[in-house]
Amino acid sequence: MVACSSGTTGESPVVDVETEDTSAGADGSSNDVAGDIGDTDGAPTDVTTAEDVLNDAQVPDDVPGLADASSDADPDASIDTSSTCGELAAAYNAVAGTLDQCSVGSDCTGYSRPVCGAGCVVGVNATADLAALEAAWLDFSAAGCVPETIIPDCCDLWPQWGFGCTAGTCTPCDYQCELDCTCKKDAAGCDIPECEPPSCAALTQAVDEAVKANDDCTEHADCQRFEHPICGSIGCYQRAVSTSAPMEQLSALALAAQEGGCEPFECGCDVQGEPLCVDGTCMLCPGGPGCPASCDELRASIHAVAATGGACKFSSDCAMLSTPFCAEGKGLGCNALAVSGPTAVNAATTLLEQFADLKCAGDDCDCFPAEVPICKDGACMPFYYVQ
Repeated sequence: MVACSSGTTGESPVVDVETEDTSAGADGSSNDVAGDIGDTDGAPTDVTTAEDVLNDAQVPDDVPGLADASSDADPDASIDTSSTCGELAAAYNAVAGTLDQCSVGSDCTGYSRPVCGAGCVVGVNATADLAALEAAWLDFSAAGCVPETIIPDCCDLWPQWGFGCTAGTCTPCDYQCELDCTCKKDAAGCDIPECEPPSCAALTQAVDEAVKANDDCTEHADCQRFEHPICGSIGCYQRAVSTSAPMEQLSALALAAQEGGCEPFECGCDVQGEPLCVDGTCMLCPGGPGCPASCDELRASIHAVAATGGACKFSSDCAMLSTPFCAEGKGLGCNALAVSGPTAVNAATTLLEQFADLKCAGDDCDCFPAEVPICKDGACMPFYYVQ
């Protein structure tokens, strides 16, 4: 088992204990205890101790400090933080899920915090802004959700062998090179138990450097996929390069790496994203930093804009955009959505363009296409005339 670092200074998490006895004392005063366990003047009868909290967290009995816990505490007294901690852990992992896009295995790295649910490390893009993830971790920690000893079931999920890139998402590798050599890598960028020829590092670096020198762009049309080798299936070395890139030179370098037995210059892989221009650089999306989201996320975002961006008083307030969807719902119709105002129109237009850029699959609709937008019950909706 790999030990996790809690990222703290070694201090135990603070748990605020508040127990109230609403019965009045002999002098008419209230017996109100607020976590002052050291007060011996009228000791409380219902106090949650360190032992109770740690037992609720399922921490082993041999945790240092348990022997000093009070043995006179009411066994029924407890603080139920499981719901809050579960929600905070889910929020943390949800944020991590927005930062794990990649094009190749080298895009991925691990972010280590002792939050269960995905192990102690989550895979993220190495260039991602981690401010939101760090904020989610601080919320989890501040709520007292990190026990003194990390629960073994959490760390058993630790991705011990780094991360690769599978279908545009950083995913844990299941092997780390243990051979006395540089191991070959699979299509995801994870080690496999085979030695790569000594010359492969230099051969692969030469191809990567040539690709990077030829990936400038100003628009999507400037970009194309460089794939090697060209075979009956898809070549596993895939990168986005400029349409002006010297393809013969790139192919010659890639061929040298293939003939040298280097990975991933072989056949049998899936298509890895679409070549798009992002911030002046060609890259395969989704996956690269700054790329549009995945097709599923784009679809959900388009539906959300349609559901929230159509407030109206008159039909003249509404605009209609063509979509590849046949879903019906607020603001949605057959192959159309209706929204109002430039903000919603621009947002929907941008998302639909990204959906098309990624070549995302639309719906096979068997319905009457909408013809005009109308305002009904204060909301824009696509409408078709029944003949």
